[in-house]
Amino acid sequence: MITGPSCTPSSCRTAPQVVVVGPPGTRRMELLLAAARRAGWHRPTALPYPRAQLLPHPCLEGTPHRGPPPRHVLVRLDSPQDDLHTLRRLLTLGIAPTAAAGRTPLSPQQIERLSPARGELVHPLQWFLGFRELLQGLSQRWTRNVSWMSHPQAVLQMFDKHACRQLWSAAGLPVAPSPACPQGYDELRQQVRSPHARLFIKLRYGYAAAGATALEWHGSRLRAISTVETVRNAGQTRLFVSRRPQILLDERQIAQLIDLLAQHQIIVEEWLPKARWQGLPFDVRLVLVGGRVRHVVGRARASPFTNLNLGARRIPRDTLMQHLRAWDDLVSLAEQAAACFPTAGTLGLDVLVLPCRRRMVLLEANAFGDYLPGLLHAGATTYEAAFQGYLAS
Repeated sequence: MITGPSCTPSSCRTAPQVVVVGPPGTRRMELLLAAARRAGWHRPTALPYPRAQLLPHPCLEGTPHRGPPPRHVLVRLDSPQDDLHTLRRLLTLGIAPTAAAGRTPLSPQQIERLSPARGELVHPLQWFLGFRELLQGLSQRWTRNVSWMSHPQAVLQMFDKHACRQLWSAAGLPVAPSPACPQGYDELRQQVRSPHARLFIKLRYGYAAAGATALEWHGSRLRAISTVETVRNAGQTRLFVSRRPQILLDERQIAQLIDLLAQHQIIVEEWLPKARWQGLPFDVRLVLVGGRVRHVVGRARASPFTNLNLGARRIPRDTLMQHLRAWDDLVSLAEQAAACFPTAGTLGLDVLVLPCRRRMVLLEANAFGDYLPGLLHAGATTYEAAFQGYLAS
């Protein structure tokens, strides 16, 4: 695991303290704090992202520190989603970098009036750029007596699907071919001139299948299957993540959807076929701690989108081991992929298994991909394994 510049494993254990940065009161936060306590860390505390931004050190209260240096602290960053105050802060931080990227950001007045509905995607590009500003600030200030379970830079790299592809490709690891890099639908059709194409379109900085769209055309026939539901309200189009796949057959509607997503930057990959389990396409989520595979679960669903948050069925690890023809290759590939993020103590990886059940392709890295309640390995949850792994390092 990763230790800070002024900390050794032995000094970490003399006064262990954990600070989990994330929205307070969420189920994720409660599970993380409980796991830290069970793993032997004393007094783990929650720190909201907006407050963390103001602190010179995670153990201080925002005033200039005088006296002895603050004691060592282990910082776990967690997902900033599901909290309106955090959302507003990240969008505010993202105003300037969004404008610098040539996009139109939400204004401070629009941000203050926000009241998003459940599942709504609110300017995902501006959200990410604000998150990047905040994490870069923390990494610059929180240096003395601080260790990161996953360094902010590693978290940001994993959020960037394009950066992940580049890292893995440079390491010679298999990724889905990317035939286009468009700014919109018309540009996509110009770049992919094949009369028959199957493509997967993703938000470059998306997560949990937000904005994912499977697009296929065969001559003049088109079909798009998307996690995105669009709603027109007061002259504006709002985007929502839907558990029920949205099927579009009209090219005008498909073009409008792709153009909306492209405003927030997209990547395009070939839509590859998946192996099947009990007749359902599936892929695999692996959780790695300290670069080693720990928890593994298959995700099966009669849809291009096999995310568990969208209702996919879980396939147990033992079942996967029997079903796959190259289990050791899967583990090796995952650990090679994780090695591309050497300062990530914990991460989730999504791996596509091709129909032969022998070959695999890396799909995505997920900085917060260890949120898998109820999944055990060697008697430990994913969160317990992360905290235990750090103490054992």
